[in-house]
Amino acid sequence: MFDCLTRIKYDTTTRTSGLVTSSKIFGYAPRNAIRNLPCRATGLATTQPSENEILKRFAAIAADLYSKTNKELAEKHFKLTEEKVLKNYQMDGSMFTSGIVNHNNPLKYHFDSGNYVGVWSAMFAFKRDVEGGYLAFPEFDIALKTSSCSLSMFDGQSILHGVTPIKKLKPSSVRYTVVYYSLKNMWSCETPQGEVERMRNKRLEIELSRVTKKK
Repeated sequence: MFDCLTRIKYDTTTRTSGLVTSSKIFGYAPRNAIRNLPCRATGLATTQPSENEILKRFAAIAADLYSKTNKELAEKHFKLTEEKVLKNYQMDGSMFTSGIVNHNNPLKYHFDSGNYVGVWSAMFAFKRDVEGGYLAFPEFDIALKTSSCSLSMFDGQSILHGVTPIKKLKPSSVRYTVVYYSLKNMWSCETPQGEVERMRNKRLEIELSRVTKKK
C-alpha cells in the first residue's frame, strides 16, 4: 500500500480557514447539482486506475476487521449499504462507498456530516520519519498515535475529531491516512444510465426555462 500512496497525484486545496491540504478522493461520489455532475466513480478511477483498485481492495480488509471488532455494528452498516445504495456505488466486499487519502495533513476539529449516522469510518495510517499527527478526540481528551500500518475505527459523523500538527524529521518524511466511509447522499443515486438521463432532462428543463423567459 505504501508504494501505491507515493504514486498518487494529490490535489492541493486551501480551506476557508487558510489551512492548505493535500488529498485525493477515491471510490464513488454523489451527485453534484451545482457542477451538474452525476453520481459517479471519482476521477482517480480514470487517471490512476491501478492505484484506485488497490485502495478499493483495502476496503474489504477494513470491513473484515470492522466485523471482527464490532460484529453487530458492522452488520447494521452492511445492511444499510445493501438496502440504500446500488451495487454500482459500493466498494466490493465492504459497506463503504467512498474514501480519501490524506497526504501530510493536519486537520482542524470537525464532524464528517455527510456520513451515515451511527456507524464507523475506518482509517489506515502509513508514515515514515514523522512526529505528531495524532488523531485527536477533544471531547474525550484522547489522542491516538496512529502507528504506521495501524487501523483506527470511529464514528466520525457524531464524534468531533482532528489531526494534531505534523513534524517532519527528514526531507523525505511522510504521513498518509486512508479513510473509508459511507456517504448518505449515495442513497439517492440511480443507475449510471439513469444518472445520464437525469442530467439530460435537467439540462432540457433549464433550456426550456430560458426560452420561456425570453418570450
